Amino acid sequence: MAKPIIDVQISVASLHPLDRFIRLLALLGYVHVPHEDDARCPFLHRPATWPHTHHVHLVKVGSDEEAATLVFRDYLRSHPEAAAEYALLKQALATRFPGHTPESREAYANAKGDFVRRITARALNP
Repeated sequence: MAKPIIDVQISVASLHPLDRFIRLLALLGYVHVPHEDDARCPFLHRPATWPHTHHVHLVKVGSDEEAATLVFRDYLRSHPEAAAEYALLKQALATRFPGHTPESREAYANAKGDFVRRITARALNP
């Protein structure tokens, strides 16, 4: 809602070796952003410079990371009031953290964290 970026999660049998995914996605213009989360959810974007149009998150099939993002998505789809609240939060955060630097993008993602954790917990424990 807040930023014109297509966010895609790709579930794979194994995240390693990660280089094979980085090489293949690079052919489509994606750039890997090394991060401490690479062991559970590597992140890539395109184009290489801001503003990005696409984000890709790789996760392992059957992992907690895969389950959490899918239940979060499904909860928002079936609870329009929560989806509207999330949209308003993202719009407010987008004005505070426009995303033109890696630090700003990280701050934006972190600022959504409490909401995402709350909704995910609610979805997992109805």
